[in-house]
Amino acid sequence: MIMNTVRKLPIGIQDFEKLRKGNNVYVDKTMHIYKLLQSDAPYFLGRPRRFGKSLFLSTLKAFFEGKKELFEGLKIAELEKDWIKYPVIYIDFNVGLFINAENVSERIKEMMDELKVLWSINKESGSIPSLFQKIIRAAYEQTGKPVVVLIDEYDKPLINTMDNKEENEKIKLILKSFYGVLKSNDAYLRFVFLTGVTKFSKVSVFSDLNQLVDISLNEEIDLDMVKAGKYDAVILAAGGRPAVPEFLKKANDCISAWDAVEGKKRAGVNTVIVGGGLVGCETADFLIHPFNDLNERSRKVTIIEMDNMIGRDDKSSFRPLLVKRLLEKGCNIITSAKVISASGSTLEYEKGNKKYSIENIDTVVAAVGIIRENKLEADLKAAGMEVFVIGDAASAGNIHAATSAAYEAAMKL
Repeated sequence: MIMNTVRKLPIGIQDFEKLRKGNNVYVDKTMHIYKLLQSDAPYFLGRPRRFGKSLFLSTLKAFFEGKKELFEGLKIAELEKDWIKYPVIYIDFNVGLFINAENVSERIKEMMDELKVLWSINKESGSIPSLFQKIIRAAYEQTGKPVVVLIDEYDKPLINTMDNKEENEKIKLILKSFYGVLKSNDAYLRFVFLTGVTKFSKVSVFSDLNQLVDISLNEEIDLDMVKAGKYDAVILAAGGRPAVPEFLKKANDCISAWDAVEGKKRAGVNTVIVGGGLVGCETADFLIHPFNDLNERSRKVTIIEMDNMIGRDDKSSFRPLLVKRLLEKGCNIITSAKVISASGSTLEYEKGNKKYSIENIDTVVAAVGIIRENKLEADLKAAGMEVFVIGDAASAGNIHAATSAAYEAAMKL
């Protein structure tokens, strides 16, 4: 593959083949793929959205499809010798509006129909789990090789219906039977990798796959661990933790935007988000219902921002679309306002030298920035190591700034 000297930043690209053929910058993570292949256990990766999970799955797909030319110059090209082509089944829950169990069943049925055509079993019928099993076995029998199953955003149907307990329970049963097929067909599988935002313990994908390797958990690293690795340089990209002002904690229920998006804590029906930067806007987009429907169960979301516009830190072309979507969903947006107090279910703010209050608030969501996690930096430098601090560990920013900083650091190594 011929690469030009100047390469582009792959903003918004989630397809590995498109990224590589388009002469884009790629931070080589393929050594980790090679390590994953040394085990037959199924894997789960849980991370917030826009973390790069879909691109990683796309990379896995290209590898298992034997597209060696895409990996030229990457670490795995040195490590992998065989480049065997395996049948790949890719299940993508990024696509679809999941507001009830019927929507979920329809989306899974659509994906099964596409896979039936791919593996020439168009005449087959039956329940969704039955079709899934037939597709896996057809792929195995037609190629003579075990099957790779990649599932992206497995939990999106559950997250989208967290406010509707009845539909959420129905969806859990659907997914239980669907994902349960993976355990019963283990003999036909080479590799299984699932991504999502959070780990739902009651869904059989985790209760049945008792050998599932969860690689989402962070391992705290210290100076001794770095020294033991005998590294030439260290890139510290430890990120940060959400800042939650003490006065906001006086509200009955105050949570961080991170906890809200990751599903760790549930926001109430009447929710106020303090901070209208990109994080606050994306949190509102995540929390508010898919459509503005006046249903009493629909979450009402208000954003309060000190600036005279929301999402100013989003320099991409997607910002107008995000703002438009929030307005269409019925999000209440208050700009040029400063929150001054929170107590119980009431929040007060100033706007234009006047004070206002919002009553009957169920949840206050803090989206006011981060506190840097760079405590290891001083220890590393004191030990004489070359250290590059990037991303939120250096200063609060967005993915564009973090990607650029990572590129600059890599070019200096």
